[in-house]
Amino acid sequence: MSAKTYKQFEKKLGFSEEQVSTYLGVTRSVLRKYESNTDSIPFDVFDKLSNLYGVDMSVFFEENMDDFQQSLVCAFRTDGITPEDMHTIAKFKSIVNNYLKMCNLLK
Repeated sequence: MSAKTYKQFEKKLGFSEEQVSTYLGVTRSVLRKYESNTDSIPFDVFDKLSNLYGVDMSVFFEENMDDFQQSLVCAFRTDGITPEDMHTIAKFKSIVNNYLKMCNLLK
């Protein structure tokens, strides 16, 4: 995952580094290592990030950010959200993302 891509999602959706690290169940220093490509990101962390941001995992590896704007369709205000709220948001976005994939398959 490129740090640029990750930071764009984090900034546009208003999540703090602390919120994301808590949601992922990692320390902030581990999150920074993921962001800087110092450590490899485990699959389960990619899965959580893709659900939280409402995108397919492949978006983290693409240079073209056209999908980035589409992913903001499911954006939520993040003022005062709890870690439990983040899990609920991620589940909702996962459902929406899967629905969109099914619609694309039917085209």
